[in-house]
Amino acid sequence: MESNNYIAANREHPLLPIYKIRAELSKNGNIDSVFKMAIDDITKVLSKSFPFGKLKDGLEKNSSIGSNGDILDNVIIPERRLFSLRMRYANQAGDMVPRRWYYDLSIIEQDGVLNFGLQVRAEFFSRSPSRIMPPPELFQLLQALPLYQGRLLDGKPWIISTPEKIPALIEFVSSPQRTLPVILISEINRHRWTFTPHPPSFLINETYLAEHARGLAFVVRLAFPCSFAWMEAIGKRWNVYDGAVRVLLPGFDRENDLPQQHGFYGKEWIWHYRYEDMCGTRAFTAYLLSSLQADNDRTRLNWQGLYWVPAARVLQAEIEMVKLADETNASEREKMLLRQLNALKDRNAELQENASVSLALAEEAESNLRYYKEQNRALRGRVEALTAHIKNSSKVPPEKSVPLPSTYAEIPEWVNQYLVGKLVLLPRAERMLPKAQFENARLVCQALRLLAEDYRDARLGNGSMTDFERKCREFGLYQSATRPTQVGREDDAYIVNYPIESRQRRVLKFHLCKGNSRDPRYCLRIYYFWDEESSQIVVGSLPGHLDIVTS
Repeated sequence: MESNNYIAANREHPLLPIYKIRAELSKNGNIDSVFKMAIDDITKVLSKSFPFGKLKDGLEKNSSIGSNGDILDNVIIPERRLFSLRMRYANQAGDMVPRRWYYDLSIIEQDGVLNFGLQVRAEFFSRSPSRIMPPPELFQLLQALPLYQGRLLDGKPWIISTPEKIPALIEFVSSPQRTLPVILISEINRHRWTFTPHPPSFLINETYLAEHARGLAFVVRLAFPCSFAWMEAIGKRWNVYDGAVRVLLPGFDRENDLPQQHGFYGKEWIWHYRYEDMCGTRAFTAYLLSSLQADNDRTRLNWQGLYWVPAARVLQAEIEMVKLADETNASEREKMLLRQLNALKDRNAELQENASVSLALAEEAESNLRYYKEQNRALRGRVEALTAHIKNSSKVPPEKSVPLPSTYAEIPEWVNQYLVGKLVLLPRAERMLPKAQFENARLVCQALRLLAEDYRDARLGNGSMTDFERKCREFGLYQSATRPTQVGREDDAYIVNYPIESRQRRVLKFHLCKGNSRDPRYCLRIYYFWDEESSQIVVGSLPGHLDIVTS
């Protein structure tokens, strides 16, 4: 038996990921009928859209079809409700970018549920374009199958008109099984609309977006009262209202995530947005769809339990070997052993290919990371220069230009609005604020401003530590270093993970203090460290005293 592992065949150009998804096949009848209908739907799409011609015998048995370099292989094990398909085909004549598409598709029953996986990759015969769009045939395949991921992926928006549906929405966006983003679209506040004489209800056409984002994201439209119900239920820092759009990525954790980790776009930003040769809401919609596609390319999914063709061949050979174990026909057993050996060779070649692709993607990601770090550093420098110029030119004293909130509930949003790029409140610090007992929330904000401005200026060489300490004394504050005896256990309160979601552990080296009383109403402590990489103060705890650990 010749190897059919053309995915791992030697190629001059590497495979680039284009699209991937893992979902369930929605039950509509018994599981066997759903399994058969899914294979029939796949057969119809392939016969109609792909260059293999009509599949006369369907895909209900093992097959291998080849024509002019286009190849389709499939493995089916009915008793396991397992179907796996792999194909390669070149782009149609007249396509401006020469390329070859590679599809891997798998269906298998696990615990009474039909799991589905699909990944599409491309090989470009010349330099790959900067913007890679999936083949149109892919969306025909997605439309044909009843895919389900907490909700049906039917290309229709979820319209939420009453606050009673908000708990279900929160449960959905918080599900760890969700692997697609959720786009929340809020209704315009007509009384605050100034762009045109007649305000629209929504800036984004949710029907158009949901249709074109099918298989890439879920789209949710929130009526005006539902935005407030959402904010009240999930917290102010995740609000979305008055025409704004919020994107919640997979793995959303409202307690531990920072809002900056997810996308938020205000109505002013959307209305004036420019993308390619478009502007306004049309430009924003095009940008959003392009971003969803790019994010899908980079998504890492867990394929555990699914069988691509090489692995399915190995499993099928093992099942057949068991069936032949009691037979005395040595010739048949020898043929089966050869098939099993070739299947294992294909599986090994696939694993080597995947490792090669992963290494190439990791190297590309590392290169991109270095590039964006340098870009970020340059932009920060530019912002610093512009900020200094505005500060020197303004006749309004800096202390009067930034309003100070009077309650702890307002502090996270205030930090995001006025101290962004200078000071970061870690999620743990934000969670401490609703339970804060220190009596003066405005003083906490003044202390944060001193860190974001005077302390940061001293760190960057634009000011002096002496000036910072002098200003601290004016508010009755002083800075203290965390003593080694205070960091006694690896998991103690003085250590945080930073950057967010990384395993890198950082010590809260300093704290800004007021008072020595153990009464939390009169004792202020803001624990932080200086991050050299981002030139920001990172606050990990406030406003109460952390326990001192000595063991």
